Amino acid sequence: MTRYMDLLQLPYPLPRKRTRMPRLARAAQFAPFDALTGYDECVQEAARMTEGERILTEEEKENLDRTTHQLMARIEQHPYVRLTCFFPDPRKKGGAYRILEGHLCHIDLTRRLFVLEHEQLVPTRAIVAIDCGRSSE
Repeated sequence: MTRYMDLLQLPYPLPRKRTRMPRLARAAQFAPFDALTGYDECVQEAARMTEGERILTEEEKENLDRTTHQLMARIEQHPYVRLTCFFPDPRKKGGAYRILEGHLCHIDLTRRLFVLEHEQLVPTRAIVAIDCGRSSE
């Protein structure tokens, strides 16, 4: 061990032709190899929760139809509506229920759409419940 004691006191030699690599770049060279590319995304996708779609009863369907006809009679007044809708998930079974609210501008029977303010289109097959109560404005 005493043979190399003089080497410990020597300054570290700096490269003459190249500049030193920054510490972050050097650290990236020694980062662990990700052998399972995409595994984290698969785990996150599997952990994401979806809800099952509830099948409407005949009575609930009749209530939706009745409410839609009432709204069509008052469409010029642009009534305020609150729509509970089920939107299927494009990647996995199930989906999510969302509540959309605003003033109803138009009901397109040929394309089966409710058109809310700001050109928001809601397919009628997605609508589970309609609340025609007043807004909290």
